[in-house]
Amino acid sequence: MLRILSCAILALTLCAGTARGAEVDLDLTFGLSDERQDSTSQFSFGALVTMGEANWWLKPEVGLQRKTYPVFGGLDREFTIGAVRTWKFDRHRFYLGAGYAHANFQQGANEGSSSGPFARVGIMWPIAGGRFSMGVDGKVAWLRPWHPFGVQFEAAYSQLALRMGWRL
Repeated sequence: MLRILSCAILALTLCAGTARGAEVDLDLTFGLSDERQDSTSQFSFGALVTMGEANWWLKPEVGLQRKTYPVFGGLDREFTIGAVRTWKFDRHRFYLGAGYAHANFQQGANEGSSSGPFARVGIMWPIAGGRFSMGVDGKVAWLRPWHPFGVQFEAAYSQLALRMGWRL
């Protein structure tokens, strides 16, 4: 699954990068994710690539995110693929996106995976002539439960993050 997703990301990036009038945005996110089941907060960081021609109404977006459990230990790795719509205004950009996420979880010897839809919304303010932007990103993911320790764990979460982006 990971190999297929990696090949899809590479193919989308190469196609979008070679298109005439193509825009490629590379964004980094740093924030906190709150698990819905037990309200545990996790540190979260990720990378997103949005690509396509400037006049496309929707642009494909792929991402990789990692989350850590500070209290219990453990790590989540999440891969996303989706589409984003951006509205440009004089001093900011507003975006709304959705897609599908696949997450791999590891807590000690227990491992599992989950997948499901997600939605994101945010606003970015251009800095340095528009090549660099900063803003806030909100994300909600409705992932299916997974079963560590023989118990059902709700994988759905909400996230609020600082987003920094570069237009390539």
